[in-house]
Amino acid sequence: MREIDFNGSGLQTNLPFDLAYQAAEDFSKSLQKRTKPAGFMKTLLLQRICSSFASGRSTAEKVLRREILGDEEDGQGRLFGDALAALTSEEAAISTQDH
Repeated sequence: MREIDFNGSGLQTNLPFDLAYQAAEDFSKSLQKRTKPAGFMKTLLLQRICSSFASGRSTAEKVLRREILGDEEDGQGRLFGDALAALTSEEAAISTQDH
């Protein structure tokens, strides 16, 4: 098997991607001040944004509507639901502001 060296390599991104990524980072940092599942939320948001803009936007809209993400029967889904039910105006504002 041939090894590939990625040192000094990176993915080219564009401004909309960078803004969405930064918004997810900022939102997660704010959420982390009051709830433990913020790290899981960050991972989920960043995965969705990296998957596609449509997926990232859909997830962000669900967050703002305080919908449960993932399987509701899953313990992680309940943790997200509890965190989103108590979403503060500061946290909601982060996801709607321009970066």
